[in-house]
Amino acid sequence: TTAAGTSDPSAESSSITPVTKAAAVTALTVSTGDTQLTVNWMSVTPATLGGGTFESYLVYYKAHSSLIYGTPWATITDSSTTTSLITSLANGTAYDVKVVTWTAANATEIDGNAAEALQTPAAPPSTPRELTVFSSDGTTARVSWQIPLSDGGDVITEYNVTVLVSSV
Repeated sequence: TTAAGTSDPSAESSSITPVTKAAAVTALTVSTGDTQLTVNWMSVTPATLGGGTFESYLVYYKAHSSLIYGTPWATITDSSTTTSLITSLANGTAYDVKVVTWTAANATEIDGNAAEALQTPAAPPSTPRELTVFSSDGTTARVSWQIPLSDGGDVITEYNVTVLVSSV
């Protein structure tokens, strides 16, 4: 429009579909190992990408006591890959783990495209010490021991005692 009047309208543009945010991965689980955590999740589907195309999963971790996540531990560009192994951790330290879904339309973390979990890596405890078997009356025996030097980074919840019968 000018002082002289309004022009005819332009031709219609092709239609577009607005892009929304990608959904977070689902079924996020974190399992423990000796100085490591294994992160698993269900992959996003085209329907949950918000109209964008899949770019990557970003896997982050931080000590639970830390306020912020650092750089990604892993950048996974295959949407069918649904696991990541985080290594070189300290047993007994709690870690927050986060997986962020990035698309061509949402190449940043935004509300709703990240899933988080908390887990503590641990190793098996060391062997109990100073095992002593007290007198037996032929049907019973008392056993005592000292606690292991290391709990592996987790609370020891039980001891398993195995009885071996000798024919000597």
